[in-house]
Amino acid sequence: MAKNLTGHMALLVAAKAIRCKTLQGKLLLLYYCGNADSTGYFYKSYVDAVIETGISERTIRRYNEEWEKHGFMRTVEPAKFSGKSTDYYLSIPKIQAWAKASPVDKLKDAARIAGKERVKAWRENNPRMTKKPVLQRLQDAICVNGQT
Repeated sequence: MAKNLTGHMALLVAAKAIRCKTLQGKLLLLYYCGNADSTGYFYKSYVDAVIETGISERTIRRYNEEWEKHGFMRTVEPAKFSGKSTDYYLSIPKIQAWAKASPVDKLKDAARIAGKERVKAWRENNPRMTKKPVLQRLQDAICVNGQT
């Protein structure tokens, strides 16, 4: 993660680095960070968030409660039927700390290494399939044991 980032860009970089439990959580986090200003403040109604993300209001409220409990964000809901939007405050330092602790890079590296090991094992078990050009492989397949 880049150092010395502040404001809106810091939120987006941190949100991209965070590994969430579900795709909905990741989408909602990126949506919030994309709407926040340089101080982490933004306002949206639940209706707007539901329409723009496709996530149910109940799920959005559940994520808001969970993230508030962890201190990543704070919401101030207006009185019911007031017609006002919910105010959100994202904690930039806490989201950056969450991103730093997120295991995304380690998981990507582990998946990359596991993939290379699978390919190596497959190639050892299938010696005819090497990194030859496609034309050479076709010629080899056609001319088995010197026969055409």
